[in-house]
Amino acid sequence: AVRVNQFFSHTEDESRYLLLLVQLSRAGSVDLKDHCLSEMAKMKQRLLDLKKRFSVKDDLSLEDQLIYYSSWYYSAIHIMYSIPQMNSVEKISNKLGLSSVIVKNVTEFLLETGLIEQTQEGFRIGKTQIYLSNESPLMKRHHHTWRNKACNVIDNHLEGSFHFSTVYSLSKEDVTKVKDLLTKCIEKSRAIVKDSKEEEVHVLTMDFFEL
Repeated sequence: AVRVNQFFSHTEDESRYLLLLVQLSRAGSVDLKDHCLSEMAKMKQRLLDLKKRFSVKDDLSLEDQLIYYSSWYYSAIHIMYSIPQMNSVEKISNKLGLSSVIVKNVTEFLLETGLIEQTQEGFRIGKTQIYLSNESPLMKRHHHTWRNKACNVIDNHLEGSFHFSTVYSLSKEDVTKVKDLLTKCIEKSRAIVKDSKEEEVHVLTMDFFEL
């Protein structure tokens, strides 16, 4: 059963359910059979409860946010599903260079939280909104996650990426001017992205600080 789970890239729930089925078929006592049936029934009920949960969800709970911001690939896979052509686990797995098991588990989480929806054509962005305020303790993790990913991109010399780093001294008055300029740059880029057609996923990180 373990090899079957690995071959089909089953999620944790799918793997556990298959193992319960195997255990049920081999059960040598009534008590063990009852235990397997009970666990399987609990899993089915849990899935039903999750479907009800994400069908009415408007935003993420703190518990779900902790999962979403635990690794770069949660938000990456989430935004990938905004591209019509990237509507399957296999396509995103190939694009991001991630195992199908990881993408499948993240996809299940995104479905459960309503961040994506399943249609006849595949998956697409859902109705649940996610917003992280600057005061959130998760903001630090969010910044670290994507800067670590940027370092990984630099190390691999990925074609098409753009990086700029410098250190300079300037007056206190001009510090404010540079901050205003960078802020306007962010605002203008967000305005462009807002009405832009979903074709590619790009990452923008920006830092400006005093030593």
